[in-house]
Amino acid sequence: MRPLTAVLPYAFDPLSDKTLELLSESPLVDSILILHRIPIQINRTKVKSFVTPNTGSGETLLRVIHSIQTRYLLYFSEPRILSFQSQALEKFIEEAEKKGSGIVYSDFYEEEEDRTIYHPLNDYQWGSVRDDFDFGPMILLSTRAIEKGLKKYGLLLETR
Repeated sequence: MRPLTAVLPYAFDPLSDKTLELLSESPLVDSILILHRIPIQINRTKVKSFVTPNTGSGETLLRVIHSIQTRYLLYFSEPRILSFQSQALEKFIEEAEKKGSGIVYSDFYEEEEDRTIYHPLNDYQWGSVRDDFDFGPMILLSTRAIEKGLKKYGLLLETR
């Protein structure tokens, strides 16, 4: 089985088609779940629709985790076009496995009209993660680490 399930919020945007194409072509991606509030038809390789009332909730994450069987979840926090190469996904997995990380994130490039913009992110340091910490729009999560955290702490309550 391929190690990744990608999860993206749905966007009525032709730019997100490029991201879907990159993910569909990757030999590491088992499936791509598109989160949306109403049922839609998506005719693309590996893509499955996932209807949920709140695409960013902990409850949705829990439903996603229970519906997949891959070791990693590649989560896109927002529907924007990202420029990444197939080896970027390999490097994410390599880092997660080498260090036993529950989460891997990276600086990234964003394509905007006719230019590519580099977005550096802060490095993780003990105690640096707050509720406004910027992990960027693409995060690799270990499903084992998520399940361990849920078992230990339970599902976080929604505060907003």
